Amino acid sequence: MKTTNEDTIVAIASPYGLGGIAIIRLSGSSAISIADAFFCANSKKKLKDSVHAKMNFGSFLLDGFVEKGYAVVFFAPKSFTGETVVEFQVHGGTLIAEKIVEKCKSLGARVAAKGEFSKRAFLNGKASLDSLEGMIDMIESESEAELRAASMLKEGALFRAIENIEKTLIDVLSEIEVAIDYPDEVEEFTTIKKVCDAAKDATKKIDDLIKTKQAGKLIRNGVRTIIVGKPNVGKSSLLNAILGEDRSIVTDIAGTTRDTVRETFVIDGIKFSLLDTAGIRETSDLIENMGVERAKKSASEADLVLFVLDASTDYAEEDRKIKSLLNEKNTILVLNKVDSKQNDSVKNVYDNWAGNKIMISAKIGKNVPDLVKKMVEFAKSNAIDGFVVTNERHALALENAKASLEKIDTTLSLDVAAFCIKTALENLGEITGKTCSEEVVKRIFERFCVGK
Repeated sequence: MKTTNEDTIVAIASPYGLGGIAIIRLSGSSAISIADAFFCANSKKKLKDSVHAKMNFGSFLLDGFVEKGYAVVFFAPKSFTGETVVEFQVHGGTLIAEKIVEKCKSLGARVAAKGEFSKRAFLNGKASLDSLEGMIDMIESESEAELRAASMLKEGALFRAIENIEKTLIDVLSEIEVAIDYPDEVEEFTTIKKVCDAAKDATKKIDDLIKTKQAGKLIRNGVRTIIVGKPNVGKSSLLNAILGEDRSIVTDIAGTTRDTVRETFVIDGIKFSLLDTAGIRETSDLIENMGVERAKKSASEADLVLFVLDASTDYAEEDRKIKSLLNEKNTILVLNKVDSKQNDSVKNVYDNWAGNKIMISAKIGKNVPDLVKKMVEFAKSNAIDGFVVTNERHALALENAKASLEKIDTTLSLDVAAFCIKTALENLGEITGKTCSEEVVKRIFERFCVGK
């Protein structure tokens, strides 16, 4: 797909504010003529005669002053956008960069829209849509796990997997077309059998990608970790101890925390989204009760639950009710306040807990680092080596493609089987951008900043 844009766009590509270097980018058919109109290389050569991708030192003749810096030309199609691109490097400073943009505008360029350089790269066939989404994911990464997943997406891991599946489907689609065109020479049942085998093979490969979606959610959103327990077991103290700062208010008054408090932190390259919730109990206080209901809902949606018991009190009915809400497989039992005298009933529950558990004192920090290690171990046990699907748009397209292929069996006519395969190919094409709607493309590039 080629862009029909004939105009030249300009934007500041580096962050605004003071810095060592500011970068301004021009892309389009007039990029060189605009640059040559106000940039004079020390070599006396015009940029149109310069060497591809070589830095040229010289002077920028601007309104009222002269700036020294560099200009580099990337001749089409050997550039990021596929068009001729000129990049300027000047002294860092918003005003200098803005003056260069204004000069380019006065010579015929227009300011680029969000993500327009990347969009032109896509339209000119220089990059697939999924790889460009990987690029913006890299920029927005908050953890090493996110960065690795985004890098693999940017470098074409998903594109190659999709391309392999598409090849299987296109090959069998061509066999269907031959069978339809030459019914006397090709046996229909033999062809539909081949189609079913190919559809099963493609479905398996798609399903393998879909199965990474849960791990992808943990990477993208962080491990949603919720701290639950009855009032006054030390949930807020535990949150503060894990974070190493006083984030939640801690008092001896039951019901102090009335809503969820959310904090994000990264450890060992893994992002955690940690929630401190209202103590779960029966209460007539309307506001506190709303917090309790939110806590229950959060517990049902969490990836990991820290179920906190107070070692100094009885194992009460409130504790039992909370336990009934939890999936023990994804729960760490945290026996808090072990620096106090321990109650036999709650100690008995701890001793008989079959799942993951730990004794701590959030107040003095005892064993809190060991608890964090257990949280990291949980995250790593759910990790997947290799590429994972972290993008909901990609996951939905894969699921739709799988659904189309699963309709194929030996009872179908070749025409219907061909329709199912074409639908699956369209679904897969939405990921790479081959069949993506203009509205979806527009929404994706609106995530990008100006100059990218």
